[in-house]
Amino acid sequence: MQKLFLTASLSLALLLMATLNLHATERGTYIDCIHGCPDLIVCTNCCNETFSSILTTCDANRDRCEALCPPGNMDCLDECVMARNNCLMQDTRDFNCPHWQAGGPQPGMTKRSECKECHEDDR
Repeated sequence: MQKLFLTASLSLALLLMATLNLHATERGTYIDCIHGCPDLIVCTNCCNETFSSILTTCDANRDRCEALCPPGNMDCLDECVMARNNCLMQDTRDFNCPHWQAGGPQPGMTKRSECKECHEDDR
């Protein structure tokens, strides 16, 4: 009877630890946040909200860069995109997106899922 109780207690403790870890705050860049989303439609709003100030800065820099490119010069436009990606890699923040998981997509997430815990939905 003691072994059964001990096994059940240990199983419950491991389950709680795994569940708490899934919802833990992560730290990384905007790119890390986006790459860890199991479904971009679900998680992009959470990452965008968390990194809104750096996104604004990097997007403005990209727009200025593109405005200086000669028309049709794809090499110049590619450099602007690469500069934006490098800019997004410069800022590291804590993000708490419950659907986010280190190591890539989680199975079972759907487009109906929402990242409400990340920010208030004003709809």
